Amino acid sequence: MLTLEEMKQRKKELGYTNREISELSGVPFGTVQKIFSGSTERPRFQTMIMLDELLAGPWRDPRSALTRVEYRGTPYQFRRHTEEMRVHETVLAYDAAYEEDLPLQTELPLRKRKKQGEYTVDDYDALPDDRRVELIDGIIYDMAAPTKRHQGLIGAIHNKFYNFLLDHPEKNCEVYLSPVDVQLDADDRTMVQPDLIGLCYHGNSDSRESDRRRIFGAPDFVMEVLSPSSSSRDCILKLHKYREAGCGEYWIVDAARQRVTVYRFRDPQCRDIPLQYTFDDSIPVAMSEDQLVIDFAQIRRQLHRHFD
Repeated sequence: MLTLEEMKQRKKELGYTNREISELSGVPFGTVQKIFSGSTERPRFQTMIMLDELLAGPWRDPRSALTRVEYRGTPYQFRRHTEEMRVHETVLAYDAAYEEDLPLQTELPLRKRKKQGEYTVDDYDALPDDRRVELIDGIIYDMAAPTKRHQGLIGAIHNKFYNFLLDHPEKNCEVYLSPVDVQLDADDRTMVQPDLIGLCYHGNSDSRESDRRRIFGAPDFVMEVLSPSSSSRDCILKLHKYREAGCGEYWIVDAARQRVTVYRFRDPQCRDIPLQYTFDDSIPVAMSEDQLVIDFAQIRRQLHRHFD
């Protein structure tokens, strides 16, 4: 595959404009501009494949292979190869987070252009399985890969929950590790993936797991371990979302500062007042009626390589 510098050279040799490259490759115009201007340092692999398909040899002018059609009175261009019609996934699946990008359709059905704030669960479900994102109020947020310390903390705390619930089946509760989809507001505009989720079932009327693929509604327990890319979202936006959706309690674990902030939304005495702990403390879990206590000092000793 061509390097970016080689692509720039071929673009110059062929005399293409960014607009022509966008139309001929199927890559959104805004994305093409960012790549060739250098403002996007790490373009998506699939995007580079689509550009390479246009710019790599054997050389011929692909403009002669275009077919123009109309859809609801609006002209659209399709790439049509003489040997076959190549089918590509819609650009939305790779560039959903760029509201300025206009998806150039490469195969029917055509998608309507959407901006951040307009995306739905259907758009979320259409993304590739290997792209991890969250959908919050119609906005798609990319999620960075977690660190070993991040995963170690989640795993250790999940272990405490799992063993406790195994010994107390009468609680009728379950705990889940990320990634698990949570359709938090039970609508089509929000789908989150908390780091740890706890559910307690109260009779046959509980419909939060009506869809076996995901949790439908607010969990009883939610925990997020902060990372640099998500800290503001976890501490502000998702705090508001979890509270308004009806979650029971929300733990924000700050591994860098070794602090834990706990919100007990169903406790009328401290619904909006956070409880502050450190990694020297043992913290009771409201979902267990305070019977389960997470000893963070013990967890820190267990994961000492990540804190020394």
